[in-house]
Amino acid sequence: MALIERPLYTVSSKAAIQLDIDQPLVDRIWINGLNSLTPPTLDRGTFDVQEFGKVSLTVAGLPLFGMMSCGGNFIFGDAGQSNLANKLVLQTEFTNMAVYLLRDLSDYTNDIIMLPDLANDPESKFQVKQVSPGAGNVNAVYPGTFEFTAEGLMVYTTVHLSDVGGPDITFTAGTPDTITDASSRFVTSGFESGMTLYIEDTAGTGTNFRKMGVIDTVAAGTLTMEEDNNLVTDAVGSATYILRAGKFGV
Repeated sequence: MALIERPLYTVSSKAAIQLDIDQPLVDRIWINGLNSLTPPTLDRGTFDVQEFGKVSLTVAGLPLFGMMSCGGNFIFGDAGQSNLANKLVLQTEFTNMAVYLLRDLSDYTNDIIMLPDLANDPESKFQVKQVSPGAGNVNAVYPGTFEFTAEGLMVYTTVHLSDVGGPDITFTAGTPDTITDASSRFVTSGFESGMTLYIEDTAGTGTNFRKMGVIDTVAAGTLTMEEDNNLVTDAVGSATYILRAGKFGV
């Protein structure tokens, strides 16, 4: 009996947005009320080149990092939605937001998270463009929409490795930096050369919390990074570390 081939897809019903990811897990803020999410677009504008007596050409211009948006139920007083309104009023540029295209509460290794790719584009960031409560009526709740500029390269992390049950993961600053796993899980977990690596720490206290870099080579027990002395040597490790990695755009 032949196996049924099924299409690859990401279920959008498990999307979520988390703010203040530079804080310990207990202090981070989820934006409540959301039921739609549109990731940022990548686009290239066009322009026409014209000359007398010759055929005109339409030429593609430089890449344009577009808008992202989310929407759902407007909740007055919600900490996450209020946080976005404050960022808009204060014209805040920020990088500490994680956009979960897929958040799997039963298995974090299925998560797909979009973050500013500060390893390849140190100026990458978000800004809030619009916070818009919609019109309510007697048979509905107030809707709301939120728009952001995604200014620069983003990384979509699709590979994850937790140190829960360890600590097995240690960090060594050097030329280049290296990360080792005593359980040799890097290859089987899906880490690859060229991926951007993001170091998560649910306690928010690790010496390498929120460090980002680009993976140069991958062995079962060692990641060798492209960067020199970007990491802080930590031979003890921590059971609260999660390594997340992915690619997009480079």
